[in-house]
Amino acid sequence: MTRSSIMRCLVLFLAVVVVGCVAQTCTTDTYPTTPTYPGVPTTTLAAANTPAVSAANPLTTGHWSETANLKAYRPTISYSPTYTRTSCPHVQSGLRNWHDATLWGGAVPANNSNVNIPANTAVLVSSCSVPATFIFGTVTIPVGSKLIFGDANINFSAKGFVVMGSLLAGSETCRLSKKVTITLVGKRTDQTFPAPAHVKGINVTGTLDLHGAKYSPTWTRLAMTAKVGDRYIFIQDKVNWQVGQRIVITTTELKDSRDFHRNEERNIAGIFLTSLGTTMTAIQLDIPLTYKHFGGKEYQAEVALMSRNVVIQGDGFSPPTDNTTSCTNTANPTDKSTFPCQNSYLTGFGAHIIVDGSTGKKPTARLSGVELYRVGQTNVLGRYPIHYHMLGDVADQAYKNHFVQDSAVRESYFRCYAIHGTSGVKLTENTAYNAIGHCYFLEDGVEENNTISFNQAAFVHPLGPFQNPSISANGDSWYSQYLSLYTNNSNLILPSDMAAGAFYITNAYNDIIGNAASGGWAGFAMPSLAYPVKLHYGKNTMSPKNRPFRTPFRGNSAHSTGYWWATAAGIYVGGELTQSSSGVLSYTSGRSATHDTCSDKLIGLPGQTAGCYDLPKQLWLRFEDNKVFLSNRGKQHWGERSEIIRFEIHDVGLSMNVFGSVWIDQMLMECRSLNHDITWFNGCPSAPTDGVVPSYSACNVRDHYYFSTFGGFQWYDVGQ
Repeated sequence: MTRSSIMRCLVLFLAVVVVGCVAQTCTTDTYPTTPTYPGVPTTTLAAANTPAVSAANPLTTGHWSETANLKAYRPTISYSPTYTRTSCPHVQSGLRNWHDATLWGGAVPANNSNVNIPANTAVLVSSCSVPATFIFGTVTIPVGSKLIFGDANINFSAKGFVVMGSLLAGSETCRLSKKVTITLVGKRTDQTFPAPAHVKGINVTGTLDLHGAKYSPTWTRLAMTAKVGDRYIFIQDKVNWQVGQRIVITTTELKDSRDFHRNEERNIAGIFLTSLGTTMTAIQLDIPLTYKHFGGKEYQAEVALMSRNVVIQGDGFSPPTDNTTSCTNTANPTDKSTFPCQNSYLTGFGAHIIVDGSTGKKPTARLSGVELYRVGQTNVLGRYPIHYHMLGDVADQAYKNHFVQDSAVRESYFRCYAIHGTSGVKLTENTAYNAIGHCYFLEDGVEENNTISFNQAAFVHPLGPFQNPSISANGDSWYSQYLSLYTNNSNLILPSDMAAGAFYITNAYNDIIGNAASGGWAGFAMPSLAYPVKLHYGKNTMSPKNRPFRTPFRGNSAHSTGYWWATAAGIYVGGELTQSSSGVLSYTSGRSATHDTCSDKLIGLPGQTAGCYDLPKQLWLRFEDNKVFLSNRGKQHWGERSEIIRFEIHDVGLSMNVFGSVWIDQMLMECRSLNHDITWFNGCPSAPTDGVVPSYSACNVRDHYYFSTFGGFQWYDVGQ
């Protein structure tokens, strides 16, 4: 072999495209103009696997509900197996290939190396550009440069990204059809906090566009009850979900926490049309169901799609290692009821994306069809799965159009979708499952004009000593209207996470439409903030608690929530978050300052008029077409003015407890539906079986309260 041949082999080896001295060049992928996208099933399920419809096994279609008009608040179902793509970044002219050694000065980036994308260059990653075993350090994309992922099966791992230019995988009009997986790597124990924003994350001060295939709808409801041992479930929509994808069937129990829950994840083994209805789908599961999931006329479990073909994920070191699931009240050995351990599940260290406008830069982030898996960093400020951070009013910016749509958060160790100091973002048709802390999250109380529509969340975990009211700890009581103040600490950096909601709304002036909440301390938590907090503390441009809904709160549902306190509810307008001048945050979950809704944004701020006493300025919080089931209370609202139209409640301890001035029109309350019996005493180990006298003394009040409380309406106080 000549010297020149040896040198050529060395260059090729560094580019990781040869074995020995035999060249195996990386060929850039080819991309069809009209690739095939997921379509609806074409095969009808066999009659032998199709259950009979009867009075005992009813069928529900079209998202019918008796009083709340939920079917009016469903997204438009849209999917096309083929469409002509436009503005695809991976086929634009002038691209340089990652695997071209000349781009990097003679040698492609090596394993474990930091990578700087060359200035003013657009670099394309193809399926063979990077070995799947490589893990890069920090990948930096400077202003004027682009890193583009092709529409190919690609695995790319790094310890973090600094995106000052553009990170692109598809576009709004060019959704990718292949599987692109970006894995972010790092151990919590290796970090010194606060760590830089790019550590195990994507820090965006430029542009982030990630767009996977469209699956529609992203969540639906059962069309009939799914029973223990069933291999087939029937859902109310025709979907283009695919074999091998992951779904979750939500619980239809009251209690929903790590120590007792009935959510079930399954893979799709088959998907079919069904003779039961032309708008329905039958799904074959890979494993039979372990639990019953109710799908009667009264209400139905949600079924959510959790898989997408563009994936941002944390590595195998992401899950918490302190994962003790179940604890009991050691102060009372006769109390056999369990609850999640307060000081467990605090070490999760997943991937995250932060879209950071805090330095005055104007970043852009648009996500469609993206799966965020093993994400969020527990009790690390700002390290959430996807986080719009301090962008101001993006509707006023030239680039605008910020959104996350038809995406999924699966297994999050801190939150799901976070909007912080930002207005004008659209979160729509997303799903979320198994998240610690508030899931859909408006952070400081100044976030307005956002759209939160047609989303789903399930299995949401509070932090801190949220069990205290039921065990009479720290002065808290199960039956009291008032609960103690708790302050932030290293294990609870936001004390309101004690009352973690699937949807946490610190400012009502947003569009909140057609969402489904399962689990959490509350389904929809609307705390009282007299003034903005955290990074907006002292910037008293509004009193968040007195802001009205931008449009009526409508078409939303909540269930399997409101379990941890007698007064907790599926829709909870209460709890109070304050901040001291020294930065200490304090929160009570109990009775709080009222939402004195007012057209004057300054009313209620420190130094301003305390309440909205001027009659022409008074506004009402309007709730339309909402539904709550399986909760201690349907709705708890500590005042001041509310309109409640077409509200439907099933299987609750008390339908509503609403303070102040209230207008109610068309409300249905069913104390107990005859068709669904939940687990006795919520799984308390000493719970009775049917026909056996309950052992109240062996189970905590939170586990037997539902079985002894039946309240339709409650009216008291002179002013009502």
